[in-house]
Amino acid sequence: MNEKGELNAIERPETVVSGSFRKHMEQIGKDLEGFESADVKVLAPTTKETINPDEEFVILATDDPNKPVHKLEMDFMREIRRADFLYVADVDGYVGQSAATEMAYARLKNLPVVVAEAIKTFSSEIPEEAQELLRKTVAGILGISDISKEKIAELKQSFSNLETLNLTEEETRVLQALVKKLFKDLKAITK
Repeated sequence: MNEKGELNAIERPETVVSGSFRKHMEQIGKDLEGFESADVKVLAPTTKETINPDEEFVILATDDPNKPVHKLEMDFMREIRRADFLYVADVDGYVGQSAATEMAYARLKNLPVVVAEAIKTFSSEIPEEAQELLRKTVAGILGISDISKEKIAELKQSFSNLETLNLTEEETRVLQALVKKLFKDLKAITK
């Protein structure tokens, strides 16, 4: 993304798809296919194939299964930092802890966040003040079945009209606290 937050100058936008890999990998797979057809490069995940689909933290076939889960999440967030926008596959309007944290991280990096559906609920682990901030983070809605070159062109146009909104110190603290909590929780998960 360029300095003004515009995607228009980018021939092939890049995104990261966030969501519940455990509950909604089928829909996330449809996102991957939709973005590929719309000529959007998905930096992560690069596959919908999982090693442990029923575990609390899903390991993808492209992940190093010996790497600690908090390090896998760090890799995922590194890809968010490289992306032009974050896409949240919030099936039924639900945003879990990891996706909410990835939204917070994207906002801290001043990256546009696009959701599949209007957000209805967040995981109970997300404090109310963070939920409010995360709702304001959403720059657009793009349904999973609506991903197309035309809709991406519309998103690119809407992103060019986005103003860079500076976070207050308190807002920054709230979002950073979400990121820290997720990593603390992930470090506690044993393999």
